[in-house]
Amino acid sequence: MSFSFCDFLSGWGAGVCGLLVGHPADTIKVRQQVSKNAGILKIITSSIKHEGALSLYKGMSFPLLCAGTQNAIFFGVYGNTLRVLQSNSKEDSVLRASHGEKTPSQSYNFNVFIAGCIAGFVQCFSGCPVDLIKIKLQTKPGVPHVHEVMNAVRRIRGDSGWKGFYQGFHCMLWRDVIASGLYMLIYAQFVEYGAQDKDVTTILLAGGLSGTISWISIIPLDVVKSRLQSDNPRRPLYSGMKDCIIKSYKDCGIAVFGRGFWMISLRAFPVNAATFMGYEWCMNMCHRATQK
Repeated sequence: MSFSFCDFLSGWGAGVCGLLVGHPADTIKVRQQVSKNAGILKIITSSIKHEGALSLYKGMSFPLLCAGTQNAIFFGVYGNTLRVLQSNSKEDSVLRASHGEKTPSQSYNFNVFIAGCIAGFVQCFSGCPVDLIKIKLQTKPGVPHVHEVMNAVRRIRGDSGWKGFYQGFHCMLWRDVIASGLYMLIYAQFVEYGAQDKDVTTILLAGGLSGTISWISIIPLDVVKSRLQSDNPRRPLYSGMKDCIIKSYKDCGIAVFGRGFWMISLRAFPVNAATFMGYEWCMNMCHRATQK
């Protein structure tokens, strides 16, 4: 068992690939979740009509800078945590089922899930400020400009200090920790049963399906997180996660917790297919380079 930088480097490549594919759909999803009018077509046409086609890429500059880092943290922590767990359970020969070396045991599947949960937990600490700034930019009217990220950072710090960057943090923990474990477990299972040797089709299908299933499972929490993070700290509508759930239900009914379902479902497959394709490609390149 040894520490590997390949997981971190490959995670960086995976993050950039996924963001480039999925950001426009993410902008539509966030606007659906925080507005009273949740129609997809109306949000798309209104955004393009009043703010231009580039409005669908609002808030992308900051995540683009951070996407590599975010996924580097997630996949780096995941890969190295799995190595520790596998070493402790004396199953180094099945370190990763997705490499197709062996049929994974039940303890391996459990280790994959736990490693994914730990990676999701760690990622939240850097991911919350990134998500917060992205959502502030996505829900702000007007045409994007080069200084928008720094303006958002100054505004958040001015309103709430440094703790303001963790607005919605507890909800993000609830959303991401278990879902991250499911994400990696489902991917490993789909790869295991998909093909003897991993090919492009298997990776794309496994990545797309794992992302779609894990995202669908957390849509209600994602709605609450989006509402909490888009809230104005100077005149907050919500005092916390529980208050947001109650007020959202009273204002819009139970259907509010399913907002963004179709956009998330449509976005999740190509984004996560691209993410895992980038991850696997970078891992292969890294392993080849280190073996020379």
